[in-house]
Amino acid sequence: MKILLRLRDALLTIPTWRDWRETIALLALFGVIYLPIGFGLNFLKFQPESNWLTILSVLFGAFWMPGVNEELLFSSVQDLWELSVRSLI
Repeated sequence: MKILLRLRDALLTIPTWRDWRETIALLALFGVIYLPIGFGLNFLKFQPESNWLTILSVLFGAFWMPGVNEELLFSSVQDLWELSVRSLI
């Protein structure tokens, strides 16, 4: 139940303008550093996709699943930690 409350809070939190500025600045810095490396090593290739189903599935997998998996993993670890600490007391 605790995880559902945390998920609700995460989905309903609205970033401030300062949060957006920091995000854009960090993404730009990341891009300036790592895009040339990725293209130089042929790890990244520019191949536009025209199939909307593929585009949507990649967007879903890239943005939704890592966040959900991270939240599930770390909240489970935190809950286990709290239980183990309580058992010691």
